[in-house]
Amino acid sequence: MYKFLTKATVFAPLLPPVGDLPKDMPDNTSIESFSWKNDQFEVEIKFIFPEPIKKTHTISEKELHNFFHYKTEILTTGNTIREGASKSIFSLEQALDAGSFFSQAACKILEFVSIVNLTQIEDIIKKKNGSFEKGTFRKQKISETKSFPLGRLIFLTEMGTKKIGRNLFWFRKGLTEFSVLHRFVAFFTALEELNSYFQGANRKDGNFPPSLKDFLELSLKISPDSFRKWKNIRNDIVHFTSRKKDYRKISREARVNLPDLYNACYYAIARFFTNKTPKPSPLIFYEDLEKEVVETNPEIVKQLTLIHARRNKGFKEIKIG
Repeated sequence: MYKFLTKATVFAPLLPPVGDLPKDMPDNTSIESFSWKNDQFEVEIKFIFPEPIKKTHTISEKELHNFFHYKTEILTTGNTIREGASKSIFSLEQALDAGSFFSQAACKILEFVSIVNLTQIEDIIKKKNGSFEKGTFRKQKISETKSFPLGRLIFLTEMGTKKIGRNLFWFRKGLTEFSVLHRFVAFFTALEELNSYFQGANRKDGNFPPSLKDFLELSLKISPDSFRKWKNIRNDIVHFTSRKKDYRKISREARVNLPDLYNACYYAIARFFTNKTPKPSPLIFYEDLEKEVVETNPEIVKQLTLIHARRNKGFKEIKIG
């Protein structure tokens, strides 16, 4: 079992509880971060302030927005770097969901940066040589972006221009969410809510599929079992149908099924806009890792030693949970 350190950037409009600091703490004491720790799952999440703060500091409303962009470090354990990354993502999402509730404002992962095998790094510092695993999280490439092909669009129904907006809202939400679970719910909502539109369009034009079910099974050749499976995953995410279910397992199932759900949602919505639908761009999973093994040299060992000493000197921080 290895220790892993994951770095991320989040937006969390949750003011640190500076007002709850001990009354006997000197006013000039600087606080560098606040952290959340779960000993049961061996996870610690550290939210690092843009700069150290004191009880006496002041901040304007304009400065608040930038203040809420936290560099974040997640310490986890796992047998592989991918397991460590998966656990980091899952744990940070949980913490931000709780943060959203208490701050009554949306907390959001902006990006995952990298993950390193901390156990191997600590071993390098002791031995002054060796190698360590590093993973860089995927970012969207410019070549992967796709412009909307306006010249090929033919609007077939009034519904396509007037009523389909809420479905497009959920589809767009599925594209822009970082979380696999949130994306899955968004795409399924956009897809499921199309059924009444299919029925209405069929009454006006008999060539139009009479239901979402017919379109998925006859036009897209998707099996009924797939839609039922998507619905069960969606219900597991939203309704907590069984307290015994492991959310991490649900997350894996959602990730495996997400590309097919995305394609079905895309083609079903497009059916109301055009009779010649262009292929969708591949769905991007931002948490995909590009893994490498870093061979150390004296300069890298020196840098790792300095970083490790900085991390272990004892952050002045607020501990939560």
